[in-house]
Amino acid sequence: MNIFSEIYSAYYKAVEAVLRLQTENGKPLTEKKITELILKHAFKDSTLFIPEKLVPKSEKTADWKLLKAVDGGYASVLRHMPRQFLTAIQKSWLRAKLSDPKMGLFLDDEQMAELSGFLKGSPPLYDEKIFFRFDIFSDGDNYADPDYKKNFKLMLAALEARQYINVLYISRKGGKESATVVPIAVEHSAKNDKFRFYTVTPNGVGKVINVGRIISAEATGETAQCLPDFDEYFSRRRCNTPAVVEIKTERNGLERFMLEFASYEKESSLDPETGICRAKITYDKNDETELLIMLLSFGPVIEIISPKYLREQAAQRVLRQYELLFPNDGSMNNFHNAEK
Repeated sequence: MNIFSEIYSAYYKAVEAVLRLQTENGKPLTEKKITELILKHAFKDSTLFIPEKLVPKSEKTADWKLLKAVDGGYASVLRHMPRQFLTAIQKSWLRAKLSDPKMGLFLDDEQMAELSGFLKGSPPLYDEKIFFRFDIFSDGDNYADPDYKKNFKLMLAALEARQYINVLYISRKGGKESATVVPIAVEHSAKNDKFRFYTVTPNGVGKVINVGRIISAEATGETAQCLPDFDEYFSRRRCNTPAVVEIKTERNGLERFMLEFASYEKESSLDPETGICRAKITYDKNDETELLIMLLSFGPVIEIISPKYLREQAAQRVLRQYELLFPNDGSMNNFHNAEK
């Protein structure tokens, strides 16, 4: 069963944006503007067929009949603003999400109360207590901590306003560091259960700051005049050599791999004869350990082909695990020597 109907997909949102803008402005929309809105709210290839359904160039086209031709462009045929409604199961899902402590980082108490009132009478779709997460670290961030919430919201506000902040935090080596930075992106690590901000100093030096390591943060009120290109910033952080792995079909290996690594940039090809998929994964150099742990969690379903040092790290981890389980067994020596 699909929790969310296709009526709330990107296509409907794109059409809604077209109808809403025209209704609010009261001015006809050009075909160029319609295409721009569709490209913004949907996908690149959506511009190939959605305009044909919307724009009435002839009696045989625009079978959605939501726009009509007027002087200067096209206008909506609707009398009122388009609205979307939530189903009962969607309300139940949202009610369940309100129990997620991470929600308090993005919403204030007034917004949480307003949403709770709106969803009153809708039972939660699930209880967070039913989930047992065995594949994440146990020292995740404390999202309910008042200081943590304060620092996160300050960083998030600085990101949205493109403003510099003064931060005192604990570095990777355990020492205290201070810096003036502007946040340009925020990321949540599901494996570590932590939030981190990607930032840039006034001199253009990139720094990754974990929110849980922040001791204090203070807004400067100074707006950054020039920020690095987003794609260029993250391309500098990418590994020099992508990880190449082969995924077998046993135990839904390929399906689980695609789901687990959905957020990673990758190229994949499938051998139709063997059913083995070979994938190249591009990743952030600082996330190499996390990537390795994720790959090892698949067991024999995945084989790391290259680079050599990543394969060797995986072999060492497997060897250490075996030695912890069987400390007096020397049968893994051959495996250890073979990997060398």
